[in-house]
Amino acid sequence: MSRKKKNSAAYGSKVVKSTMMLSELASMPVSSFLLSVTLTILVLPSLVHSYATSNNSEDTSSLLSSPLSGVKEHRKTKDVADINQSSSSSQSSLPPLVTPSNGTPNSAPQVGTLLVTKQVVNEGGGEAEPSDFTITVEGNNPTLSSFDGSPSGTTIQLFGGKYKVTESGPTTNYNSTLSKECSGNIRGGERKECTITNTYSISPPPIATGMIIVTKKVINEGGGDKKPSDFTITVNGNNPTPSSF
Repeated sequence: MSRKKKNSAAYGSKVVKSTMMLSELASMPVSSFLLSVTLTILVLPSLVHSYATSNNSEDTSSLLSSPLSGVKEHRKTKDVADINQSSSSSQSSLPPLVTPSNGTPNSAPQVGTLLVTKQVVNEGGGEAEPSDFTITVEGNNPTLSSFDGSPSGTTIQLFGGKYKVTESGPTTNYNSTLSKECSGNIRGGERKECTITNTYSISPPPIATGMIIVTKKVINEGGGDKKPSDFTITVNGNNPTPSSF
């Protein structure tokens, strides 16, 4: 803008000088006057062309700079809009999160926990220990399917479904008792406790039995003819064998 003002001032100054020159020409002879007019006609168009060219170059430069900046701004705005639209499209194309029944999105199936405890009661003379018994867990992929018994308990993880706990070990004089949760169904995230108790017990001695010898005699002196087998003997008591003969 300052350059345009300077060009306008310079042009005005030249016009003023030309006008003053024309006024001076009025007092000149006719031949001199015609010469001056001719020179003015030749010089003035070049001045006007120079002024117009300078103004047009400024306007053109401003027009060139302004549209380009506008194009850049427009392109930048469009690129941002395209990025936002692409981001929005990619987000909308993503599959929705699937929430399983346990409330954890896209998580693996939960496992159940089973605590197996082994107890041995040796009152009466037993010597077996919990580790003398081998515990077996049958179910849906248990982390340990076979292990030694432990009084502190062994933690087993398995997926939901049916399960069963059994054992093997000393059987002589030991009675085995399994708690309710040593078999059944387990769900993911559920916790159950199984306790196996072995109690030492001495078998009672056999029961002693008495013996009765029953003898039958028949005396036929004086004419009798009966024999011992003609008589039936019955024994009453605590489960006699035989009771009748």
